[in-house]
Order: sequence, then C-alpha cells, then structure tokens
Amino acid sequence: MDEPRGHGLRLAAGELLACPFCMSAWVAGALFCGYAAAPRATRLAAGALSVVTIADWLQYA
Repeated sequence: MDEPRGHGLRLAAGELLACPFCMSAWVAGALFCGYAAAPRATRLAAGALSVVTIADWLQYA
C-alpha cells in the first residue's frame, strides 16, 4: 500500500489514486463514459485490461 503525500487537494487526489477500491470506481466510471463516447476504442482498452487481469491470475496460480 502506498501512502499519498502532500496537503489539501493533492492529498485527497493521492488518497483516491492509492486506494484500490477507489481506483476501481474511477476505472469503471471511465469505461462507462468511454462506451458512450467511443465504443470501439473502449472495447479495445477493456480487452487489454482483461488480458492483463487474466495474466495476473495465472501468475498467482
């Protein structure tokens, strides 16, 4: 776990980026907006993220 540094807004942004639960909400929101704006590019990015996730699972196994 990383500890964010700074004060005020920088600390708040660091908290959101360092927390895996917070980061998952940001990624889900970005993918949701991406599907509305550019579906083909978002599907490509989501596919790449899926491949990385499967590779991580295989490495842990």
